Amino acid sequence: MPNSVKVTLENKDQIKHFININMRSNCEVDVANGQNFIDGKSIVGLMTLNLVDPLDVFLIGDPTKVRDVKEKYQSYNLICAE
Repeated sequence: MPNSVKVTLENKDQIKHFININMRSNCEVDVANGQNFIDGKSIVGLMTLNLVDPLDVFLIGDPTKVRDVKEKYQSYNLICAE
């Protein structure tokens, strides 16, 4: 079962960190914004989404690796405070 987290990308540095974290992970990363789903490792796909609203990020993979990705998101203040 995939793990999900809400992420906000408010500036270009956060976008850069988000993509770099995803590309270095061994997890599958799916990003949803409303009806649109994209590969979380694709900068082009990410730029097609409305980045004003929080994004739903689904992490699929080994639980330890998923936890590591979430911790990296947290270290760059990417996780939405709900």
